[in-house]
Amino acid sequence: MNKIPVGRTISQTYGFAIARFLPILGAIWLPFLAIGVVAYFYLLPALASFPAIFQDLAQHKAQNPQAPYLPPGLGSAIGRIFLFELFVLIIFPVMAVGVTKEALGLRRGPRLVYLAIGKRELLVFAGFLTIIALYFVAVVAMVLVGGIAGAAIGVGMAGNSGAHVDPVALTAKVTAVVRPIMLVFYLVILYFFIRLTYFMVPITTAEGRFGVWRGWQMTKGNFWRTFGVILATFLPLTIIEYLIWFAIFGAGMFKMVLNQQLHPELAAAQMGAMMQAVVHYAVYSWLFALVFAPLGYGLMFGQSAFAYRALVPPAPE
Repeated sequence: MNKIPVGRTISQTYGFAIARFLPILGAIWLPFLAIGVVAYFYLLPALASFPAIFQDLAQHKAQNPQAPYLPPGLGSAIGRIFLFELFVLIIFPVMAVGVTKEALGLRRGPRLVYLAIGKRELLVFAGFLTIIALYFVAVVAMVLVGGIAGAAIGVGMAGNSGAHVDPVALTAKVTAVVRPIMLVFYLVILYFFIRLTYFMVPITTAEGRFGVWRGWQMTKGNFWRTFGVILATFLPLTIIEYLIWFAIFGAGMFKMVLNQQLHPELAAAQMGAMMQAVVHYAVYSWLFALVFAPLGYGLMFGQSAFAYRALVPPAPE
């Protein structure tokens, strides 16, 4: 078989995420806790400093609009965010491999906890780093293409008018040309991202090898089937999460954003109040996220595991 059975994969994925809720929870709760602790004690203080940073920046701009200025705490806050993202990137493969082992029937040991950093986790981490590097290369290429297109348009307009080019007209024309380029770019990125990552974790988990390039081979002729499975498993959960989010926060968040646009002088104070609320409710938010995490991770990694197993049946014992 070289085609992913869409209906069967979707059915198996939902069945796995629901029926294996507790084993999935056992596979993720300890790494999830580690991320939550680091976020609370390391990341949140950095985020809480941004309102003061933005207020400092706004005051300096009002007093010296032409002078460049870098608030003293900005570099430290950005550095903390970067290190936290790196920590999550290191821990995430542990959850990915643990849940995938559960889906493939390869998980051994206690079901109540899982925390392993071995060959498979390191290979998945290397796979994520490879994807990120390829993405940055693609972004640089897009910026170069957009810059060349903008320069060509500017030269063409200057040649046609023979005089000073209207910056408003130039901006409008460049936007009209660059926007479709960006749309095509993101569609191409989506295509390559799915082709390269969909089977990466189950390949590494089942076969113990780097899965990015083999995943590209396995998704050949299966892109639209893969895309259909992703939509069927992620879209309903995403809609439910947004509905729950709206039921909890209501229209308050939208009103806050609108007030910040209408009264930018109050933006720093409003952001500060929002960050205080985030810090205050951080533990409750983490517990809420943990309740839904087994469903989310079960759908995320279960679908690729069952699709992989459909294409690569287990070897007879």
